[in-house]
Amino acid sequence: DHLAALGDRVAVHIDDATSDGLTSIFSDTEIKTVYHLAAHRPGGGTEDEDAMAEANVRFDVRLLNAMAGGDCRTLVNAGSYWQFNGEGERAPNSLYATAKQEFQDILADRVDDYAIRAVSLVLFDIYGPGDWRGGVTAALCRAAQGEIVDMTGGEQVLDMVYVSDVVDAFLTAGAFIRDGKIGNPHQHYFIGSGQRAGLREIATVFEAACERPLALNWGALDYRRNQIFSPCPAEPALPGWEPRVSLDEGFAGIVREMHLGVSA
Repeated sequence: DHLAALGDRVAVHIDDATSDGLTSIFSDTEIKTVYHLAAHRPGGGTEDEDAMAEANVRFDVRLLNAMAGGDCRTLVNAGSYWQFNGEGERAPNSLYATAKQEFQDILADRVDDYAIRAVSLVLFDIYGPGDWRGGVTAALCRAAQGEIVDMTGGEQVLDMVYVSDVVDAFLTAGAFIRDGKIGNPHQHYFIGSGQRAGLREIATVFEAACERPLALNWGALDYRRNQIFSPCPAEPALPGWEPRVSLDEGFAGIVREMHLGVSA
């Protein structure tokens, strides 16, 4: 639905959940690079877990087959820091993260079979204007409008990366592969902000951007069972890329768009 809202700026092809159907999309359309962002995170229940396995693993394998059949050889895949512990070791913290890691392992093992070159970008906490997913910035926006928002104790450290920096990372990775600057068939890189902070500190930065207090009820919520308090190191970083938008600048843009400032 969000893609369809872009109108004529994009062409939407529907995957019919068959290998032939997906392959025909590549046969009928000249696709040079795949930026694989599709994912499903289950909310609970066996049926939802099946949907996640279909979207995050089985679809991915069919995608590789379709790319090979359509002579598309460049793939940039979205990973998650949830796949790693605080020391950077593989330790998926959920079924969702396990599925992400499984596809990354498939890429590492099988890209030669498909004659594909791939980069997985391990993403941290993405934010920016127009974010429909909810999350931290949505909670801060509601609190800036006077709604009392229940929060955890706020001890977790986040790595907030502005959306335009993430887009730039994907485009850089695609060019990196096409220009032959990747040695191994599959590499993974971390897309971090270089400006990590605790959730309470992040809220303070947002409060400063709004120039008004936030109605946050700290400690009202329990931490998630699989809560990550310290993200894995953001290394190795993607060569040729670095973040440009600071947390202060990013929050200032959201405040302007949402008209949350005192002068609004």
